[in-house]
Amino acid sequence: RILHLFLFNAIFDIMLIAGFISILFDPSSRGPYTTAILGVTGFFIAIHPFLYLALFWVPFRRVAITVLFRVLNRVIGLFSRRFSLNPRPVVSLFDEFQEGVRSLAKRPLSMLLLLLVTLGVYLFWIGVMYLSFLSLNYRISPGSLVLGFATAQIVGVLSMIPGGIGTMEGSGSLAYAALGVPIETALSAMLGFRMIYYVFPFVLSLPFYVTLKYRKRESD
Repeated sequence: RILHLFLFNAIFDIMLIAGFISILFDPSSRGPYTTAILGVTGFFIAIHPFLYLALFWVPFRRVAITVLFRVLNRVIGLFSRRFSLNPRPVVSLFDEFQEGVRSLAKRPLSMLLLLLVTLGVYLFWIGVMYLSFLSLNYRISPGSLVLGFATAQIVGVLSMIPGGIGTMEGSGSLAYAALGVPIETALSAMLGFRMIYYVFPFVLSLPFYVTLKYRKRESD
């Protein structure tokens, strides 16, 4: 699961960089607040090399975790002396990640399959998003498509709301509007994406769930 998340975020970073470069070299796709979107995207791109260093370079990771938790505990100490964060769970998580990488490195076919599945998920996501705009007779540029979608994903995850319900649609619509897409088109496309990619599969899967539950009850 950790390896899947790593690959998921690695492909996400590639998408961010591609969208960032596309917007930089395509002035026609810029909107009134594109500079702000590019600034936030640039910040996320800039901090990610440090995260990858922490994953694969043990000395750097030890120093980074020590400094990070020292700062966090000092901030917490301003409000409470009874509580402090323990870095051991985080260290264990990184160690397990490296153990998983070493394990899969012995099985390159499994690693390739995991990478292809992760890439396929993103291709379906972006494809559905693009078709949502196309169904509204709006041809969006590749850079705007990726950056708006990435913004919606980031806000949806940071909101801690299951599935990013509401926050993903709202932030995505505002991001696309900031990139020059009419707000009503952006909102309709985001809602179309949510319906096609999340709601329809959920509704279609309910009969299968009921059938499996009934069969399990019969076998018991």
